[in-house]
Amino acid sequence: MLEPFKFGLAVCLGYLISFGFNQVQTTAYQVNLESQNKSLKTDYSQCQSRINQAKEMIKKW
Repeated sequence: MLEPFKFGLAVCLGYLISFGFNQVQTTAYQVNLESQNKSLKTDYSQCQSRINQAKEMIKKW
């Protein structure tokens, strides 16, 4: 009688472990995207600053 219950419990625990692992992967992916986003914003800001410096140099000519 307990065998079907044990099998169902094992399947349920397997799903929970899989779901937990997927949550960890999703969180790691989100952290990576946020890091890349910050890097891109910094790169863009530096590029924009250089463009403005170049514009000022051109105006002086």
